[in-house]
Amino acid sequence: MLTSDKLRLFLLAGLISVSMFLAGSGAAAEGLTENASEAGFSQVAEAGEMAEVEPVLEEGMTPKGGEEFQNGSYLINVNCSSSMFKIEECELTVAD
Repeated sequence: MLTSDKLRLFLLAGLISVSMFLAGSGAAAEGLTENASEAGFSQVAEAGEMAEVEPVLEEGMTPKGGEEFQNGSYLINVNCSSSMFKIEECELTVAD
């Protein structure tokens, strides 16, 4: 059975281990970003790397400009053609 001092030491060791792991993960991510920048890579896709624009208007749809909406939040339907993303809910917020 663990005494209270041993339990405290065990918990402290665990917290230190987790802290070191998290600190190392952040440093690794920063290093990847810095290395990509140094190598001349941009995090923004160039025109040739982007997908083609697809028309989204269907019969019966009418485009709306921002000036046609009052300030507030609106739940909207979104369709995404990417198999990597599944949009379950989307809220449009209009302000000024």
